[in-house]
Order: sequence, then structure tokens, then C-alpha cells
Amino acid sequence: MVAEKPAMAEELAKNLSNNNFIKRQYYEDLGLDPSAAALEDYRNYGNEDNENPPSLKIFEFEYIFYGFEARVWMVATSGHIFEYGFKRRLTDPEQAFYYEIVDIQKNRFNKNLKCLPFLLRDVAEDSDAVVLCLDNDSEGEAIGFEVIDIVKDVIRTPPGGTKMDVIYR
Repeated sequence: MVAEKPAMAEELAKNLSNNNFIKRQYYEDLGLDPSAAALEDYRNYGNEDNENPPSLKIFEFEYIFYGFEARVWMVATSGHIFEYGFKRRLTDPEQAFYYEIVDIQKNRFNKNLKCLPFLLRDVAEDSDAVVLCLDNDSEGEAIGFEVIDIVKDVIRTPPGGTKMDVIYR
């Protein structure tokens, strides 16, 4: 399950699990819940800033999903994952029809958010379904398509079905 904000992810996990969930950390370089020694080694030898590696909070719980017992990992995007803009500065609105649109690295100064697409892909790998728990507005819709674009190549496709058969909104 994917929520739009970390606070929403935690609240959904509390409510869907009857407050019976485990809070975990998934690290880009170290995987799920590394030991304290591994984190210390990373801080001391893995980077020059002595910081923790990029990570993603995961709220894990059991849930009955469409009649099946499921182990759920609830994660949050912290808003938009990607940002797009024009390669050159617009001086006239008509230029929008001709200038190239490029992907701008969103949140390039926050390591956790910068690595979010890679972390989401790793968390979604081999998942049977993805549930998008996003706001019912144009922002939530855009974030939903960003998440789908990230996970569509790694989630399992049901026999005789398509990727969109296992993505719920």
C-alpha cells in the first residue's frame, strides 16, 4: 500500500491493523532492518558525511484483502516523486508548445526522497498487488501515476491478466 504522506501511512496502518503493526526501515544500500553494527559501519566508512543511508519507513501488518490473508507493507511518497519542467526558461507562453520537457530531480537535497523511486521499486518487487491510498484530487491522481510508472515492471502479473489488474486505487 502506498500513502501520500508518512503521517497518513502510519494512521492507515494503525487503523487497518487494529494498532498491531511493526515499524521498519528499508535502506537503499543495506536492505530491510539492518543491524546497528551495519549502520555504524556505513556511517563510519560508507560516506563522508557520517550520515545514515537513504531509507524508507515501512509499516508492516497482516490484513484480509479481498478474502485472502495478506502481509501488507505500507509506505509513503511524501508528495510528488517526480517534477517536470522546460529545458529552457519560457519568455512567451507559445514557447511551451516547442520547448523540450525534462525530468527535474525533485528533492535533490533530501537523500531519502531523492532515492524514493529506487526504494519503492525494491519494496514492490515481487508484490502481488499495489494499493494506492492517495488523496482523491488531481495531486493524488498524479502521484498515483508516478507510483504506477515506478512499480509496473516489478509487480507480479496474474495469469491471464495485466499489471493494472493488481493495482488498486
